Amino acid sequence: ELDLSGNQLEGNIPTSLGNLTSLVELDLSRNQLEGNIPTSLGNLCNLRVIDLSYLKLNQQVNELLEILAPCISHGLTRLAVQSSRLSGHLTDHIGAFKNIDTLLFSNNSIGGALPRSFGKLSSLRYLDLSMNKFSGNPFESLRSLSKLLSLHIDGNLFHGVVKEDDLANLTSLTEFGASGNNFTLKVGPNWRPNFRLSYLDVTSWQLSPNFPSWIQSQNKLQYVGLSNTGILDSIPTWFWETPSQILYLNLSYNHIHGEIETTLKNPISIQTIDLSSNH
Repeated sequence: ELDLSGNQLEGNIPTSLGNLTSLVELDLSRNQLEGNIPTSLGNLCNLRVIDLSYLKLNQQVNELLEILAPCISHGLTRLAVQSSRLSGHLTDHIGAFKNIDTLLFSNNSIGGALPRSFGKLSSLRYLDLSMNKFSGNPFESLRSLSKLLSLHIDGNLFHGVVKEDDLANLTSLTEFGASGNNFTLKVGPNWRPNFRLSYLDVTSWQLSPNFPSWIQSQNKLQYVGLSNTGILDSIPTWFWETPSQILYLNLSYNHIHGEIETTLKNPISIQTIDLSSNH
């Protein structure tokens, strides 16, 4: 294991790292390292964990995957390259990382649609693609990932209609962050998700005009972001009466109307509620 994180190291990543063929974990994160990943890194066939976050790579993400794919991809369980100035598009090379558990690519400039081969990452539990330039409908690729616990795709250019079938296999999901995209959720009035979330942020999604009744089934929620989701309804009584662990609730920028006297009659445990910009 080699951990050099947080040391203000400067210059390029040395090609000689490729000689450390016994390495299982490599962490170079939080340094001033810049330039391309050396191709010699592809020799480290025993690597299970790679963290190259908070560097100045200025590299195409597909180049990184091409270096790792031939020898490392089969054993890698964690790949973190957050805030490291990656650009370009993901390619089908991503499908080679069959045992990947954690994939963190947030806050880069990666664009394009998710390749279909993303659906082959059957071991994936933690995925963070937030704050990039991804487009298309990601659920065409993500819908089969039944082990996924945490999904964060906030702040991209994703768009499309999300239906019940797209979410049916995501039975392990506990965190769902997808704000700042252009999604429409189309589900029936009796839909009950197969997952139990603690974190939900669908800010700026288009939900139905009615208050989302499926929230009733989510009895483990702690964070709820439903701002700017086109709700034209009043807040139903059951919402306040349901025993809840919610600590943060944002219903701002909707068209919610009616009285909130129910809230005042029954003390509730929610610490922060934002009802601003409603009716």
